[in-house]
Amino acid sequence: MSEIIKPLGSNLLKMKPKKFFAKYKSPICSMDFSADGKKLVTTAENNYISVYDVLEGDLNKIINSKVYGAGHVLFGAHPETIVVSSTLKNHTVRYMSLYDNKCIRVFTGHNERITNMTLSPIRDVLITCSDDKTVRMWDIRQNECTHKMECGTFGALTSVTPDSLVIAIALDSKNIKLFDFRSMEAGPFQTFPFEDKLYYG
Repeated sequence: MSEIIKPLGSNLLKMKPKKFFAKYKSPICSMDFSADGKKLVTTAENNYISVYDVLEGDLNKIINSKVYGAGHVLFGAHPETIVVSSTLKNHTVRYMSLYDNKCIRVFTGHNERITNMTLSPIRDVLITCSDDKTVRMWDIRQNECTHKMECGTFGALTSVTPDSLVIAIALDSKNIKLFDFRSMEAGPFQTFPFEDKLYYG
């Protein structure tokens, strides 16, 4: 029998926003906190990348990405680096420095829109999913793809455990597969089927 998901606690409903950032009205596409929790980076449909100081509640930096667009975004291992997927000119992923807004590396290989990204700072590995029905792994210290998996479906999702030992990949709408980071070629060591329904009570 499926575990019943309980409603959110009443304390969460009492929370109120501390600060609104309403200068730019374009819808947000993606956002991520830095590992130390001091910064927040967002991308928006107007192709701007914005970096916020969480402690001060200030907008620190805006990067105009009109040439390549701005899709999914993640902070790198260092809080002054980000990883952002392109949405306009091509389907690359750019590893960028926030110091000077320059591109450190470009990851090229996907030929359709990037739909999901996960970064494992411990292992310097970036995992990307795309509408080209592939999941790719990249060493962020290099420009080459280190592993490619044909997933055969759109909308794959990935996540990595904090110790970077296990990767979870939802390759289709029915299963989540767990892989050992150290032996991806061995295939999944565990598979969890999705339930047909979610129960709330």
